[in-house]
Amino acid sequence: MVRQIAPPNTKALRIERLLADFLYKQGNLPLPGLGTIRFSGAGEVEHDEATGRYRFDPESLSFDFDTKTELDEELVSHISRETGKMKALAAADLHSFLHFGMELINISKPFQIEGLGLLQKTPAHVVEFVPEQSPKPQAENPVRSARETRRQRMNREPYVEDPMRTRRRRVPSNLIWGGAILVSMAAAFALFKYFEGRGTDASDDASPTVTLGTQTAGPSPDSTGASTAVKTNASFHVVLENSHRERALRRYADLREWGHDVRMVTSDSQSFKLFIPIDAPLSDTAFHRDSLRVFFGRPVTVEIAAE
Repeated sequence: MVRQIAPPNTKALRIERLLADFLYKQGNLPLPGLGTIRFSGAGEVEHDEATGRYRFDPESLSFDFDTKTELDEELVSHISRETGKMKALAAADLHSFLHFGMELINISKPFQIEGLGLLQKTPAHVVEFVPEQSPKPQAENPVRSARETRRQRMNREPYVEDPMRTRRRRVPSNLIWGGAILVSMAAAFALFKYFEGRGTDASDDASPTVTLGTQTAGPSPDSTGASTAVKTNASFHVVLENSHRERALRRYADLREWGHDVRMVTSDSQSFKLFIPIDAPLSDTAFHRDSLRVFFGRPVTVEIAAE
């Protein structure tokens, strides 16, 4: 029995939620190289159609560990059908998701599948499955709820001080969004004109010395004793954000789907860094940083890439 929660406006087609949907419909979910998660059909299953998220009864889920489990073509077809992608792309998405999970398991970190549970390695080098527990309902505090509702209503739109009056005046949201769109378009046009001008310039002015590791690029004398300026390109990264695993995976998938050349790295499998590599002179770091800050509408930072 499925209890529906709210009619949908949009449906987020995340790979984890597609896996949960396939498990509910087929009764089993084969994960290549790991094993099979099985659903007995018992208990109540909640399905939020607005987000596509499933919540199973923990007692209804089980797991069979088997490293020889192979890719299920029906699962690939299900992902292809729900996302509208070709089967090859759907299989690649599934492979990338499971490959990342197996890397976490190999370093003794839990691999979470949203709506289902955790896969982790035991001291006996066996992968076990821990079903996701349903959250316990909490009693709502009416005083706190009313206070939070009032605060959200007051913060819904920003205010500016009216010098002619003592009261505050609301700034219409359409003006704010319109201004943001105009600023983004201006930044994109300036970026285009900048690179167009660089391509037609016959020569560049002398640039200051730039140190990268043990290499130094700067003025060097020629055979006649004159000094010639050398402008050396150096790679640097524009860091978009540092976030936890679940947020980083969602953000990485969105940015890659939108066509951005975004990269993701981690040192402890807890905090993940998302960045865009830039191959340009170091003197242009401020320009690229400000352009991406305006484009994404949030602060970004610059890191010099190690040689």
